[in-house]
Amino acid sequence: MKLAFIVIAFSYRKNEKGQNVLQAEPSIKCKSKDDALFKVGQLAESKAGVIAVSQEYDEEFDFIGKVTELAQRGTVPDGLIDN
Repeated sequence: MKLAFIVIAFSYRKNEKGQNVLQAEPSIKCKSKDDALFKVGQLAESKAGVIAVSQEYDEEFDFIGKVTELAQRGTVPDGLIDN
């Protein structure tokens, strides 16, 4: 099993009814846990919310395993991590 470190930022956008809705931005793959935590700190200053997770995976068997939250700042949708 390998471990991936991923950061996802969220911003408010206006929907077609003019309401503010929370929308995920493209995920950012990081090299390490420390890199992911650093990126959370950077993005937290300018985004509505940001989360860093680690995710187990196995390329050989095309298997995605457990997701673990590493850090969260600001507003992030409930139930985002479901193992």
